[in-house]
Amino acid sequence: MIRKVDPFEMNIYQAHFYTHHYVCVPELFSATVCQGYTPWIISMARRRGQVIDKPAGGPGAIGDEPLQYTVLTGSQIQSHLSNLFEWVTSLDFAAFLQPLIGDVFMPGHPHCELDSYVNVNYLQGVGAKYQFHRDDFPYTGLLFLHDLPEGAGGELEMHVGPEQRPVLLRPQAGMFLLFDGSKIPHRVLPLTGRGIGERVSVPLSLYTQVHERSADIQNYLYAPMTTVGFDEESATEFDEGFSA
Repeated sequence: MIRKVDPFEMNIYQAHFYTHHYVCVPELFSATVCQGYTPWIISMARRRGQVIDKPAGGPGAIGDEPLQYTVLTGSQIQSHLSNLFEWVTSLDFAAFLQPLIGDVFMPGHPHCELDSYVNVNYLQGVGAKYQFHRDDFPYTGLLFLHDLPEGAGGELEMHVGPEQRPVLLRPQAGMFLLFDGSKIPHRVLPLTGRGIGERVSVPLSLYTQVHERSADIQNYLYAPMTTVGFDEESATEFDEGFSA
């Protein structure tokens, strides 16, 4: 699922990451598998996703945009999207990260918080976006599961370096972005309605040292939450169908 990165390629990634505090790796994960998996993940987000709708001005937020999106937490992913969970907790994934940021605390480590280690973020509809913000921890990973065509919106915008140079990344299946979210302000630009009109990504909170996330941030990102479209019987059928 994760392709091998040869030493020469890794040297290029290391240099870029150390200089610019971000690196984008095309098709680190199989694009074909990611594209094929996306409808299942979207279905899960619609069935069991938790709607977050918070006012502007939360911890880490920049500007006056509210926080509005749908999320699947790490425990939900572990229980119902086991393939995805295995991808981002595998030894191969840890081995890719190690030369860039060191040894990452994976689920099962006493200092890894499962629900925030891996999420699925889901946006749907014209104007859907994710607010401009900084993270409260250094290393953020983002796995993009599907392509968004040009003009569809949904690009990740980062402001990089002392001059805060805008960098736009259009999601492509299998692409993995690693960046220092505490240094680089970032946001998701509004969807325009072109293409599938939806955006699904997999953010990861990557800790290499003990860090206590504040209760204010946890509450702002995850609670209170409303589950949308939840139907226990149909959700069970979905899980069994995916397992098959």
